[in-house]
Amino acid sequence: MIVFDLTSHSSLQKVENWYKQAIEEIDEENFTLFLVGNKSDLQRIIDEEEGLKLAKQIGAEYWEVSSKEGINTTELFGNLKK
Repeated sequence: MIVFDLTSHSSLQKVENWYKQAIEEIDEENFTLFLVGNKSDLQRIIDEEEGLKLAKQIGAEYWEVSSKEGINTTELFGNLKK
């Protein structure tokens, strides 16, 4: 799971680097990668299309959540169990 801040372009720009680091650490060939935009309850700078585009580029499922408000967190973590 790679989590970035929907209110920060600099956070989104770090995703590719975090992705490369994660891939180097993964021992398994088959895995599901989640790209998660957090702070969906706040004034966002990153729109959903931008997040979806990046998720597609790195082969990840895309989720937008608010950990503070609990928006989509239960659904996201439910998908981790599958």
